[in-house]
Amino acid sequence: MYIEKSDYQAVCTEFEFKQLEADEYRAQAEASALETIASYTRHRYDINAEFERTGNDRNALLVQVAVNITLYLMIHRMPQKMGRRAACSLDMATRHEAGRHAHPN
Repeated sequence: MYIEKSDYQAVCTEFEFKQLEADEYRAQAEASALETIASYTRHRYDINAEFERTGNDRNALLVQVAVNITLYLMIHRMPQKMGRRAACSLDMATRHEAGRHAHPN
């Protein structure tokens, strides 16, 4: 899959990551996140080719957005809800993407 475990470590504490790592719904949340991104970008980019990339060949911003959307989807299922950080990250990601649609190159 496009998102690698190590991508979460940049935005999660070790405690948070351990909880996410054990979550059986993470793959479903990742797939939903990637489809969300694809729905915004497939008309302008070969997003499937991007999603086939691995490691450092991936677009760093796209990886960050994918992780933030995944975290948002997963955290809302968790009873303790890890906090506002995921919501803020998702808001930042969606505002950035909306700005790109408003001002296409």
